[in-house]
Amino acid sequence: SFNLTLGRLASSQVLGGRTAIHIGNLYVLEEQDIPKFQAFWKEFKQIDFTSATVPTMSLRRLNFSQERGLIEDKLVDLMIGFESLFLRSDEQHELSYRLAIRTAFLLGSAKESRKEIFDTMRAGYDLRSKVVHGEPLKKKPKVGTNELTFKEFLTRLEGYLRCQVRWHGWPPH
Repeated sequence: SFNLTLGRLASSQVLGGRTAIHIGNLYVLEEQDIPKFQAFWKEFKQIDFTSATVPTMSLRRLNFSQERGLIEDKLVDLMIGFESLFLRSDEQHELSYRLAIRTAFLLGSAKESRKEIFDTMRAGYDLRSKVVHGEPLKKKPKVGTNELTFKEFLTRLEGYLRCQVRWHGWPPH
């Protein structure tokens, strides 16, 4: 197997020939995954991430969320990723509802899964609003009648965003 750390290098540790400290999640690639990853990486290096196209904006925010140490920052990055995919700049009303219904419709395959996705997205948008308006996150996120830890909640949001980025044609062919 091959260990791969995704995230930014702590650049101050790289200078002067020192060993790099990796910040991010550790992923282990099995032998059979390496050729597929190499093909992906070849394509990935060709992408211009300075352009603010919809899929690249959401992918950038997904990547930023991996580097965040604070749950508030991770939450905001994930929600910006969703907003860049599902909300238009001219929309000003019922943003939480629009974001939740659009995500649930595209990701959910049955009524129950759509309800869970809808509730998760509403909770995510509400928590994001509290953070950006300076309110601390005190209570655990509640999705429907279930209370989740912040780690469970953010993992769920991250999974949804990963699916959306793939659904929107990522990586480009």
